[in-house]
Amino acid sequence: MQTNNVNFIGFNQDFQSILMGNFNGYMIYGIEMDEVVPKESNKIIPIMKVGRLYNSSLVVFVSTDDPRKLTLFHHKRNAVIIEVKFSNSILSVKLNRKVVVVCTEDGIYIYDTENMKRKHKVEIAPSNRHGIFALSTSDFSVLAYPSTNMTGNVHVFNIAEMKNVVIIEAHQGAIAALEFNQISDCLATASDKGTVIRLFKIPSGDKFGEFRRGFARCATISCLSFSLDSQFLLVCSNTETVHVFSMAQGDKDVCNRHSISNFNIGTKDEMICSPINSDNSYGSYWINYVGSALKATSSFLPYPALQMTEIFSQDRCFSVARLPNLDQSTNHLKNSLRKVGAVIKYDNGWRIVVATFDGFIHIFKFDCDLGGEAELLKTYDLINEKYIIKSNPSSIQDNKSKDSLTKQSNFGLLRPKSFSSDEPSNLQFNNLDIADENEFPPIQKL
Repeated sequence: MQTNNVNFIGFNQDFQSILMGNFNGYMIYGIEMDEVVPKESNKIIPIMKVGRLYNSSLVVFVSTDDPRKLTLFHHKRNAVIIEVKFSNSILSVKLNRKVVVVCTEDGIYIYDTENMKRKHKVEIAPSNRHGIFALSTSDFSVLAYPSTNMTGNVHVFNIAEMKNVVIIEAHQGAIAALEFNQISDCLATASDKGTVIRLFKIPSGDKFGEFRRGFARCATISCLSFSLDSQFLLVCSNTETVHVFSMAQGDKDVCNRHSISNFNIGTKDEMICSPINSDNSYGSYWINYVGSALKATSSFLPYPALQMTEIFSQDRCFSVARLPNLDQSTNHLKNSLRKVGAVIKYDNGWRIVVATFDGFIHIFKFDCDLGGEAELLKTYDLINEKYIIKSNPSSIQDNKSKDSLTKQSNFGLLRPKSFSSDEPSNLQFNNLDIADENEFPPIQKL
């Protein structure tokens, strides 16, 4: 049925909340000790995009009824704070403690989070059709967006100074995904080819690393996500696998063990990213030998050979998570090509959490020292509110009643006058005190 379709799914800034929007409204979930815990919901109007400021009550969303209107909503008060209307459909929206950033077909709009006064508009020509941009979550607010939808150049914009800091020549093809790490000193980029992820220092724009997702199979990258400590980078694409790369640069022996010895080089789909028996070291030795030889003679090689040298110098994935592939028509799963994910450290270890647009949350665990194949622990069905896969059945109760959303609200008890993004706001607007615990629950520090 249409009401079960997932229009949006994503994480908040510190990965403590998973937000889902569908034709019933929006829902907020948490992960506690490998359990999916429903937290909040608003089941009145259809939602196509939704975001949350950390764990506060400040929620922003876009309804399918009016895709040109952005609504700021106070969940605790069950009240609309303000509505902003745009001349074009909203493609994406993100927020941090300082700003709310909205991307439409004609530009990127930057608003002050506390009073929703427009600070700046970034003109984009031609239009950013897919609404691709990255917003830092640190106090140093910086924005990254593609220069065009044809080339791989990226603009990095300092929001505090309202000016471009640097233009990065990231890829030859069009940009497909961008993401900052938590302290905003690193930007990850991917092109529409989807085979190479590049890392750049911010604000200098200097490239300092590359990761290769695979050789034989191009893919559409849908999500780049750093762990909170910047130790890992997760990559989601339209394939059945999710890749995790290690950002460790110091111990080369460790990096070589992670990137070569634990992975096969001959699989059909992800040539570098399939775990193998550690005893099979011949292929690993050969790759290391050829790579070293190419790099040692790179100054004497023609351009095609230089490209091969670059390929062999790229780091391979540290761990891989494979989504289950079953038939949903028989109350089982099937692979979702649209997904987001995060690498999260909990008290009981590191986890890969993947949320798909067909309404499932997959929780994997992996070895943060050895990497390799991640183990699927549980899969939760958001639509039917039950577990489909669970590795330890005794630890999970029958949660049909337990998983019913703990807090539900009716929409729009307070609805102030809306205003257009194209004209200045003279609205009587009370500043939002984000630090006021009476207005918003405390925001967890990183």
